[in-house]
Amino acid sequence: KEYQKTIVLDKEALFAYKQALNLALLMSKFEQAEKWAAYVVEVDSSTGDNWVLYGNVKWAQGKVEPAKKAFKKALSIDARNSDALYRLANINIRGDYKKALKYFEKYLKLKPENAAEVYYQMASIYSSKNELKEMKKYLELAIAENSFYLLPRYMLAEYYEIKKDTAAALSQYKEI
Repeated sequence: KEYQKTIVLDKEALFAYKQALNLALLMSKFEQAEKWAAYVVEVDSSTGDNWVLYGNVKWAQGKVEPAKKAFKKALSIDARNSDALYRLANINIRGDYKKALKYFEKYLKLKPENAAEVYYQMASIYSSKNELKEMKKYLELAIAENSFYLLPRYMLAEYYEIKKDTAAALSQYKEI
């Protein structure tokens, strides 16, 4: 309501629109979020971040192709837009996992501080495709990047359990 009051007082307060649409997304008010997102890109279509917001709304609505287009538009404006890359990676996991992996690799170059999470995401993709050698490689990379990040360790321990390598599984559980 406060954002709506601000918008009524200042129709050009893009900051208020952006905050309102993010809040609307959190509250699952997709129709309202879509209106605000459309207004934001109508008023300022020159920034990648605005297109990422628009893409987020479309994705939340289950409109995958328009979301992809919006994220790609964000990248066409700013090739270093890490949010657009990360979202494109995630949105492509189910449809085109190889494309998702490429987006994760590009994202990793921009945000190396997030390597552990990205490697874990990549390991999860390989796991879903039953490419266990690659999965294991990326889990080990994730652990090397952040030994306190526990998800890769759990996943690696489970991998060892499936392989009936109790000693290796136990070693991972001890590290946890």
